[in-house]
Amino acid sequence: MHVSIPQRNPARLLKTAISLLLLLLAPRLWADHLVFKNGDRLSGSLVRADADGVIFQAAMVGPSTVPWGNLRRLRTRQVFVLITTRFGLHRGRIEWSRGQIRVLHRGRVSAVFLPRQVAMIINPVLYARQVNAAYPVWSGWHGALSAGVSLVRGTQSVRSFNGSVNLSRATPRLSWLPPSSKTSFSFQGNYGRISQAGKPTVLTDIFNAALEQDEYVSQRVFLFANALMNHNVAQGLSLQQSYGGGIGWTIIKNPVATLQVKSDLHWTRQAFYAQPHSRFLATSLTESYGRKLARSVMWTESLSVTPAITNSVAYQTAGQTSLVVPIYKSLSFNTTLIDNYLNNPAPGFQKNSLQFNSGIQFSL
Repeated sequence: MHVSIPQRNPARLLKTAISLLLLLLAPRLWADHLVFKNGDRLSGSLVRADADGVIFQAAMVGPSTVPWGNLRRLRTRQVFVLITTRFGLHRGRIEWSRGQIRVLHRGRVSAVFLPRQVAMIINPVLYARQVNAAYPVWSGWHGALSAGVSLVRGTQSVRSFNGSVNLSRATPRLSWLPPSSKTSFSFQGNYGRISQAGKPTVLTDIFNAALEQDEYVSQRVFLFANALMNHNVAQGLSLQQSYGGGIGWTIIKNPVATLQVKSDLHWTRQAFYAQPHSRFLATSLTESYGRKLARSVMWTESLSVTPAITNSVAYQTAGQTSLVVPIYKSLSFNTTLIDNYLNNPAPGFQKNSLQFNSGIQFSL
């Protein structure tokens, strides 16, 4: 009896072995490689980078944040988008060595940067979704809503309501990306009514609204246009409208504190209850500061000085400070002190208007 044994094909075996070897080595061949100054190496993927360092994802150790100064070499196999501090855009593989970041395009160096010149290095997919994509005007808003109420029943009946809305919408959406533009809207209102039998009813009716559009020319400097409206019965002011624009500078911006100054030139129209309307050109200098305190308590303050250029008696100042104390998740307790000074109120009204509001705040 004869049994035939199939012959092995050497070429087929070699091809199968090479395929298996490529499958095993593929993750490493297409991985990004990072070398520390002490010689340690990591293989994985670059998540993102900025002027301070890189965030690198390795299979064995997870995501790690590494300053540029601790790296000897970094080389990516994938294409990334590099955004400079001057909003320049470069695409290519990223390489780091000898204190420089190189962008490689088709195997050649297309651009060279120092870390301080780089605003962000991110994946092209993330760039397309979060930076370069348009999204509806009603989405992407962040901020807070607050409201408070006080009721008294007795010889006198007192009702007082206060509320505020502070919203902003930034492009791009991700807070760690360099800003491109920002839209802000704010509203602050206070209404009160004191009534007593046989006595005139006393009303308090104050609101301030502002809309601003910022366009950044660098990470810290921006141009803006704004519109403001103010109504204050306590000063005899029916409605004040201001329209203008100027330049702003973010001096400090970190997780703990922010400091910003702005200067603008605007046209103002004042309408009073008991005197002729006035129109004039004015300028404003505004500073605003915010700081996170212990237990995530947030303190903010702002001060604005507004001299009138074409009507010297119409100058005004405004100051505000607030304290937000977290209660539970998105709920907080808000206390706010607002002081408005108007040098030319309606006859019989005081120049200064002081408000103290407190209530519950909901963060969006």
